[in-house]
Amino acid sequence: VVLDFVAGWCGKCKQIMPFVNELSETHAGEVTFVKVDTTEEALAEAVAEHGVSVLPAFHFFKDGKPYGPPIMGYKKTPLRDAVASLAKK
Repeated sequence: VVLDFVAGWCGKCKQIMPFVNELSETHAGEVTFVKVDTTEEALAEAVAEHGVSVLPAFHFFKDGKPYGPPIMGYKKTPLRDAVASLAKK
């Protein structure tokens, strides 16, 4: 699972969204992408729990446990590599 922390006002989030969508399509059935809108009051606890202070932020989980370090900001290559690693069986 990839938690994708975003906000509607975040320019970098909007810029990387097509790339994230491409990764989601490439790894369909292998990796689940979940967008977390950091502006939603109901999700404030989850945002705080994951220590998100920079957007976009990507957190990875495998078998219900954190997997690798989170990736913060607009970083295509590290994001692609992390998703590929997560997709490996």
